[in-house]
Amino acid sequence: MEQCQSTLERTGRILVAEDCPDTQAILEFMLEPLGAKIEFVDNGKECLEKVHEEDFSLIVLDVKMPVIDGVETLRKLRKEGYQYPVVALTASASVEAKHRMEALGIEAFLSKLEDRKAIIAVIGEILERERTKISIFAEESLPIYPEVFPRTATEHVELLQFLSLAKRLGQRIRQAAKNQALNELRENLAELQQASHFGYYVLDKRIKHLLDAIVVENGQEIVESAAELQKTLLGVLAGRRKVEQKGETRGFVLEMNKGVVH
Repeated sequence: MEQCQSTLERTGRILVAEDCPDTQAILEFMLEPLGAKIEFVDNGKECLEKVHEEDFSLIVLDVKMPVIDGVETLRKLRKEGYQYPVVALTASASVEAKHRMEALGIEAFLSKLEDRKAIIAVIGEILERERTKISIFAEESLPIYPEVFPRTATEHVELLQFLSLAKRLGQRIRQAAKNQALNELRENLAELQQASHFGYYVLDKRIKHLLDAIVVENGQEIVESAAELQKTLLGVLAGRRKVEQKGETRGFVLEMNKGVVH
């Protein structure tokens, strides 16, 4: 469905954090037949910066990298709430590194030298799984658009940043509600308090409803309200592409490219 294409943006996009140019070239050759768009960064720091800017179906992490290694990169991703599927690649890594990454949540821990067929198979399976998820999402999520649209390129950037934040927080809020982690819930909801500022009044209403349930510590209502909030967030994200297109129509992207927005 065209109206939900914004949430499909990440489908087939792979971010590979690998510092060796030769290995980058090999991985590109191996993965391109899967129909994926591949982006490379040279270390964990660049990987973290990239996921703050864009969405991906999958992250491939070299375990041993300069600046920030694969283990620490994964730890930071999970701490920030990113739930991307991650595949770890290594030429030679310790058992401790493997165990640490498995504890943080990875799809596979593979050797760059010995597991090349497995690399293709695992990544292909993940991409197919993500496409299935996104297809279901597109069918079920009706888009929600802001009732007030940005007037400047700066405001447009701020809105897109808010949408990226909303994407990260949705699953965290649902999980915190299930665990009755009320302090974590309050912190996550506080980050979404600008919903009304950006014209998402329905989302603002859902946030207030959940906050009311937290105040009276009604466990069942907290879980139900969090589920409704997450559905609303999915609708907001389903409308992202139209928001971007409207910004392009108004010339905001051109202004940004000219350096008006930094």
